[in-house]
Amino acid sequence: QVMTHGPPEDVVSWLQALEEEAGVSPSWDILFEAMCCPVPQKLKATLDKAIASLARHQVLVVPLWERLLGAVVVRKDSLQREGRKPVPVKYDLTYQLNEIEARAEEYEEAIAFVELLNALWENSKTFVDGGAKYGHFTRFVLEEIVSSIYQRSFKFERERWQLMSQCLLHCRLCLESLPAAIPQEEGAMTPGEYVLTDLLENRNLFRVVNFTLSLGTDWLSEQFREGSLAAYKADTVTEALRLVSCAMEVDQEFIEIKQSRFLGKSYSPLETVLLHDRERIPRILDYCRFSWDSKLRKEALLVSQSLIQRIPNIVSKLESIRPPEGTSIKSNLQSGYSTILKSANSTPEASHHGAEDDCAQLALDIILDSLKSEIPSNFGQYICGFEVCAGMDYMSLENPSFSSSPLKDILDIITCSTASSSRPQLYEKCLQIVYYLSETPETSQYFVHYLFSSHNGLVSLIPNILFTPLPAQRASQVSSMYHRAWLLQILATEIFVADTESLSTKRSIIDLIKSLFRVRGDIEMVAAKNQMFSSLAHMIWDILASVPREPWLGDSLSASARKMLDLLDVESLLHPKVLEQGEGAAFVNTWRGDVVIDMAALKDQLLQRYFVAISSHGDLVESLKEAGRHALNQAADLNHFAEYTGGLCSLMSGCQAVILAVVSKKYETVVEACGSSHIIAQYIAMAIQDCTNVIMGALECACPRAAHSLGISLESMVSRLHDVSFSSTQVLNLVSTTLLGKQMEIIWKSRQHESLRMSMYNTLAIYLDLSKNSKALSPDMREASINTLYQHMRSLQPIIGDSISSSASVATNGLMALSALLSYDPTTGVAAAIHASPLPSKVLHDLKIADPKQLASSLPSSRATALFHQARVDFLLNLTLAGQGQARCASVQKMLSHQTIKVFIACRLFDLLPEKSGAAASLVQGVGVTRQYLHQFISPSLRVILSIISTLGESEGVLTQAHEFMRSHPQLIDRILKECGSSSAAIGWEVGTKELEEANLVVQICTILAIAGAKYPHLMLHFALHESVLDLSSRMFLLNSQSHSPMISGIQDYISSDKGDVGAERAHKALMDLRSSLAMYIRIWLAQVQETPSSPPRTSKGSVEVTSMLFSLKDALYQSAMYDLPRVLDQLHGSKSATLLKKQLSVLIRLMEHVLASMYVAMSGSSSSSISSGDLDKLRRLCGPAIANLEQLIDKEQLPGDADSFAVLLRKMKAQLYGFNQ
Repeated sequence: QVMTHGPPEDVVSWLQALEEEAGVSPSWDILFEAMCCPVPQKLKATLDKAIASLARHQVLVVPLWERLLGAVVVRKDSLQREGRKPVPVKYDLTYQLNEIEARAEEYEEAIAFVELLNALWENSKTFVDGGAKYGHFTRFVLEEIVSSIYQRSFKFERERWQLMSQCLLHCRLCLESLPAAIPQEEGAMTPGEYVLTDLLENRNLFRVVNFTLSLGTDWLSEQFREGSLAAYKADTVTEALRLVSCAMEVDQEFIEIKQSRFLGKSYSPLETVLLHDRERIPRILDYCRFSWDSKLRKEALLVSQSLIQRIPNIVSKLESIRPPEGTSIKSNLQSGYSTILKSANSTPEASHHGAEDDCAQLALDIILDSLKSEIPSNFGQYICGFEVCAGMDYMSLENPSFSSSPLKDILDIITCSTASSSRPQLYEKCLQIVYYLSETPETSQYFVHYLFSSHNGLVSLIPNILFTPLPAQRASQVSSMYHRAWLLQILATEIFVADTESLSTKRSIIDLIKSLFRVRGDIEMVAAKNQMFSSLAHMIWDILASVPREPWLGDSLSASARKMLDLLDVESLLHPKVLEQGEGAAFVNTWRGDVVIDMAALKDQLLQRYFVAISSHGDLVESLKEAGRHALNQAADLNHFAEYTGGLCSLMSGCQAVILAVVSKKYETVVEACGSSHIIAQYIAMAIQDCTNVIMGALECACPRAAHSLGISLESMVSRLHDVSFSSTQVLNLVSTTLLGKQMEIIWKSRQHESLRMSMYNTLAIYLDLSKNSKALSPDMREASINTLYQHMRSLQPIIGDSISSSASVATNGLMALSALLSYDPTTGVAAAIHASPLPSKVLHDLKIADPKQLASSLPSSRATALFHQARVDFLLNLTLAGQGQARCASVQKMLSHQTIKVFIACRLFDLLPEKSGAAASLVQGVGVTRQYLHQFISPSLRVILSIISTLGESEGVLTQAHEFMRSHPQLIDRILKECGSSSAAIGWEVGTKELEEANLVVQICTILAIAGAKYPHLMLHFALHESVLDLSSRMFLLNSQSHSPMISGIQDYISSDKGDVGAERAHKALMDLRSSLAMYIRIWLAQVQETPSSPPRTSKGSVEVTSMLFSLKDALYQSAMYDLPRVLDQLHGSKSATLLKKQLSVLIRLMEHVLASMYVAMSGSSSSSISSGDLDKLRRLCGPAIANLEQLIDKEQLPGDADSFAVLLRKMKAQLYGFNQ
């Protein structure tokens, strides 16, 4: 009793005194000597217990092991053989067990000896060799006791269960030492290996464990009701479950090591062995129903957790078993889990951390882990009452209200008014389960419908969970934020999934949205005070106001106290920079996944440093202790800060999910809830204001991770505002007053937070496009917005820095943001800041050395590279076009000074050829992968060149560079012109708008060079290029109805159907632009031919080409005057939004002017003599209707612009046509 219950230090002192008085050392050796003598069994059992009590003293464990080995109570060769007759060794425990105790049917000594072994195992440190030299003790337990435990007769049945429980405990202790060492040789086995191989080979131990577990929940419950040794039997079953759980922790590693070393035969994991009899798994799972012993039920849940994780198809295994009539495996399991959850929910608050709560936590973990696994028809869905619908991709749900369902109990916990505060961890896991059931496609349909039909979509939780103040306790604050976060995720999922065709569901959705986004007070008043508009934003703002300041080592300490911290070198453990690098104090994950400091490990480290410090500073003991306590408090504060910011980030993600759901999936429902799209635009604008305020608040309280989630939400809301607010002056004025400045300020403050900057760049680009293109924004607000931009020019620094980044994705986002700013700025303020940096030179240099092979692939890396190159050339284009008038000219001059065209001449990306027709190219709109990448790069590059030569066209040097570009990339230019005029049958894919736009750019460059060629002959286009332009014009000038191009046929169908199609409208405009440019080129060419009558036309067919060209021009005139112009005029009449139509009309007038001028020049110069009279008559006949229609429109004054000049040109062409050769 003294050795068992006395304080360890006192006991050791007492033993030492006893040894000195008796003159015997060690004093306990006599106990072993007596144990080996022929004394009564009860005395031996008492001696074993006395020795076992000594094992709790760490210093005695190793000597006791060695003395036990020397006592030879269990010999390694306990049965010696002489011939065939075994010779028993007296006093060996094998003899004692099988001869003496078996006859007496009393096993006190066997029980005490196994208890002694267990005491030594429990108090031993990790064995270097896994305890191999004690293996014969384990063999004795397995071969002599366990193998026959249920066949032996016991005078006292209690002893059977006691002995079995201790043997199972011994086996588990051996298994726990197994990972420490696995011998290299086949013959040397540790005790843990003996146990594990016995289990995996289905030998004695496995059969005994299987029989123990097969007793079953119902039989064991009956024993408790009868009171017949029930507690001993429950302890044995509990130990059997613990052994199985422990074996499943080590068996896979054991098998892998054996297989890697090719040691012995192969093994199957324990769950595979258990599955050999399909009744075993259900029996183990069924112990969740055992309500008499919480420890047993907890161990059953732990084993269940391992089995469910290891057997993905466990549901199908369970469903394939036919249980006895009147029972159901699923109903039994649901009843067990339901009982566990009910018990935890009804447990008094004083015992929340007891066994009942542990079982409930485990039950929820099992369901959660299963739902997270994304395995179809998993155990979590099974236990919650879902069933697979035959032939369907979703699952039906049993009504939880009519059964003992864990799902009903989970929802009861969630809707309990006190559960969130009294059982925060349990409550949080219940919310997670509801979220995963709502979010998983297989279960979401029925489950969300059930939530709305029975719990009104959990709308009632919004005021009780979301909009209550944070608790005062630190741990409760973190839990409260996670509760809010998961509830928001659930609500967002409901918004996405809910069927709004149901009137009741629709009302619930509207109530939900109104509850989240209701405005707190008058809109104008709140806006004037720059406060939070919605309840949701106000809740987040209140939480941000409570964010604790990040702890700093040495805060509020005196100089002497800091000196003590230095003596302990605490900074090397807790300094933020050290922690960021993964050094210093050890880390551990919380159950939520937050990374925090391991307080136990930190305490050990501080103690070590404390003992080192006092060895040289013995007079500072108390001061050093105080410094250690301060360091531990500091670590606790850091952990709280980490968990708090983790909860805040999770909350922000929940807000992001709700916002995305509202502004995208259920936008129409939101409009209905608010009454009109104008009102919802106001709400979105207010939410944007709230969001920017919250992001700035998060940055100010050092929570950038939380700000990032809302940065994504802000991007989505601005995108939606972009779609709905073009006609809402009030809304745009509301957001424009401060939004641009706040965005720029956030970018500046997030210099150290890359992910937030990236989302803000996208938001900024969308917002600038909204402000630039909307007519609803008042001039005063536009000017104020520009001034705001100039006030935040310092924010350009991080954007320019990101644009130079070595990371392609970061640089792409930076360049896109700069492009948006350049396009928005009417002056050259932004451009000047960029030119003052090395960015333009860096971008051009990278383009010059770019490798074309990076684009010639369909890999994601090639797509990223293509986007990067596109961002580069878009940036260069916007930088070239910066400013207006003289400022624009100065911008072009600066770009020229960077040798932009020369870089394009040397750039090898222009020489990359797209896929050929066939497998590598798509036949839908011509979007082969490489071809698509080239479109993104080539078009803006050509625009840069065109902008430079259009502005500085008088410079021979500039024109020479453009001419050199055309000569340096002949394949590119030839391909653009030829593919644009080809049919899909010829090239294997359909020509699209991109091809038309690129061809138009090439023709415009050719036109400028053709004009320059008259003055500078060396700039004259080479013959093949000129031929390609003329060939393209002959194809493009055909009537739409006669064209072989599928794209032009599609445009004609669009015109005929008179339906709104943005893509077809854009293609039609691109076609008219190209025709206009071609007509202008022909006019310039024909004029140059007439000016030099001695030289023939530069065509392979000589003067015959002029006649052919006249007929092509006739088709262009006829198509424009008879079809395109009347259609545009009809649509323009009475149209409210006439901007696009006016642009089309302007292009048509310009096209017809070039056509008329070209025809006039062709018929009035030296080449006119080549036109035959028959061709002339035909031309008059075909042009007549077009000319008459134009004259009629002029008379009715329906043509815009300078109609008089157009009329003069028409009369001259008509006079030349009808007066020709007469």
